[in-house]
Amino acid sequence: MVGALFIIISTALWALDTLIRYPLVNSGFNSIKLVLLEHIILCLILGVLFFKPLLNLRKLSLKNMFSFIMIGGFGSAIATISFTQAFNYLNPSLVIVLQKLQPIIAILFARIFLKEVITKQFILLAILCLFGSFLISIDDLLKVFEAGNNLVYAENGVILGFGLVLISVFGWGLATVFGKELRNKGFSEQELLLGRFFIGLIFSIPFFIIMSEDLSLTTSVEDLSKISLMVLISGILAMYLYYKGLNLVTAKNCTLLELFFPFFAILLNWVFLDKTLNTVQLMGAGILTIGAALIQLKRP
Repeated sequence: MVGALFIIISTALWALDTLIRYPLVNSGFNSIKLVLLEHIILCLILGVLFFKPLLNLRKLSLKNMFSFIMIGGFGSAIATISFTQAFNYLNPSLVIVLQKLQPIIAILFARIFLKEVITKQFILLAILCLFGSFLISIDDLLKVFEAGNNLVYAENGVILGFGLVLISVFGWGLATVFGKELRNKGFSEQELLLGRFFIGLIFSIPFFIIMSEDLSLTTSVEDLSKISLMVLISGILAMYLYYKGLNLVTAKNCTLLELFFPFFAILLNWVFLDKTLNTVQLMGAGILTIGAALIQLKRP
């Protein structure tokens, strides 16, 4: 249960991130530049804090390097950029709803790469958790239905939009699986943080060069302060707790616990933006909590 608690706390910290990230992007801040700046600041801080673990990563085997590329290059950089860019082509509510497919991908690949056993009982409880998560996001679901034919923003952008969401779903799902694999091999939380964000930085640079019209990294002191705070909350603290928890739970259980993120996001909207939780959302939170608790107790 301790591992589950670490992961749930990390989802709450990721939700805090949205109070800074979305206002920044909505104000016109370049999303790819934001991802790159995050990785630069993260690498500077982590390089100073964990210099010795950084040296330990110099002699990685090819197989371990591949796993780090999956969590850093694919999960931290490509998936985040793809998810953000998908909003340019698809209705944001549709993007958020489609992202809920991530646990399915993570569970399937946990079976393939980690040989984790998927029992019928687990499948039923996983469906229960997913159902609860969709109820929490009921507002986004309703907006998708209301949008009708206006789900696509750019002409001929439907394939690209869905493709970008799919990349993010696979990227974050695989990041969970390969993060667990590296934890199983004895890599520490510090080493995983360093590997994830240094490789994420390497992969972010070409995307920024190719996709950004303005290649300047200069930004205001106010925005830089916000990004630095975001990095400390959702980058260092949240990911440290996440990998600490991942050491104690299976990848398939972890991906379901990550479903608490939308609940904490709407909870924060209620506290800070006065957006009241409705009955359906509260029911969804209850169902998700019961499903997650049963999975941790029964360990199916």
